[in-house]
Amino acid sequence: MTRTSLQMIAEHLLSADLHAHTGRIGLRRTPGGFGQPEFTVDGERRRLRVDHTSLALLEGDTERWTPLTTIGELAEFAGVEPGAPETVFTPSTALSPDQPLEVDPAATEDLALFFATVEEALEALGRPTRATPRRWCSSGPNTSTWPPTCPRSTSAAPRRWRDRRALPLCRTVVAARG
Repeated sequence: MTRTSLQMIAEHLLSADLHAHTGRIGLRRTPGGFGQPEFTVDGERRRLRVDHTSLALLEGDTERWTPLTTIGELAEFAGVEPGAPETVFTPSTALSPDQPLEVDPAATEDLALFFATVEEALEALGRPTRATPRRWCSSGPNTSTWPPTCPRSTSAAPRRWRDRRALPLCRTVVAARG
């Protein structure tokens, strides 16, 4: 139930708030778990994040905390209209504002440790601050342009080249800086 509860928070609270203010939905690893990137609303810093079994709300220079109880209570705390931005993605969880969130402290600790370990490993490999996807074609990497110009790349190729038979020749990887 921990994973489902955290997914509900990500979809119906964090992404909803971020989308309402920025038009984006991307979340990332934050101290103690995951959350929004920091953004500005009316000249004030703002960020919502899950830190183990609490929701942290940064507004300006003040950070407030509340335990993970229900989506409805968390939305009221953060001043957010709950509900995934369904014009952007189809949520995998149903919005149940009054359903108690079941969050195991040990599981959230493991998740936070996992996210931190992966980020540390990627940084050790020399990756940029945020993962930069690159397309690797059968002829090698094309790192001079983004999107790549490989004719088999599904994102940059003309429609006539977007053939499923060509996909095994190109794959998306996270490029490590050499």
